[in-house]
Amino acid sequence: GLEYFIRAAAIIHAAEPDTWFAVVGAYHETHRSYARGLEAAARQSGIPRTQFIFTGDRDDVERFYAAMDVKLITSVGRSEGTTTTAAEAMACGVPVVATDVGAVSEVVDEGVTGFLVSPEGAPAIAERTLMLIRDPALRAEMGAAGRTRAVEHFDVNVCVERYVRTFELARRRHRLRMRPVAMPRERRA
Repeated sequence: GLEYFIRAAAIIHAAEPDTWFAVVGAYHETHRSYARGLEAAARQSGIPRTQFIFTGDRDDVERFYAAMDVKLITSVGRSEGTTTTAAEAMACGVPVVATDVGAVSEVVDEGVTGFLVSPEGAPAIAERTLMLIRDPALRAEMGAAGRTRAVEHFDVNVCVERYVRTFELARRRHRLRMRPVAMPRERRA
């Protein structure tokens, strides 16, 4: 869905020309033509090359969150799982504008930690992003709420406790199912 990111970025840039954009992460070898198409779309967007950055593969992705005012997630896949980038951004106090696909709504709390929009909706992505760019107080409020939600629900210690509890429950259930059942004795006449 990065083509929708680029389309939204063009709308945002037209309204707020000082905005910068970054696509952080590697392209898979099997998606080289898709990557070339994205780079061409970015060049054609009207956004100066110096303000639209493709970082490529990074092992320090967490450092980019400090530079973000808003994290955009523009996935279109109906089978999208829970995106870890939403939880990462929220943990860093960055509000999220994301497409409402898969389990994204289980991470992003609409109107509290960010906004959810329809997939393939570049104008809606841009509108919500511009709202956050133009309202530093709202951005700070959503960023703080996102940080709280990330720590309370997605912190590694919280996740470990949930996994341990789940495995313990599964083990107990398995033991109950495997327990020999005493058969009633037949009466003899």
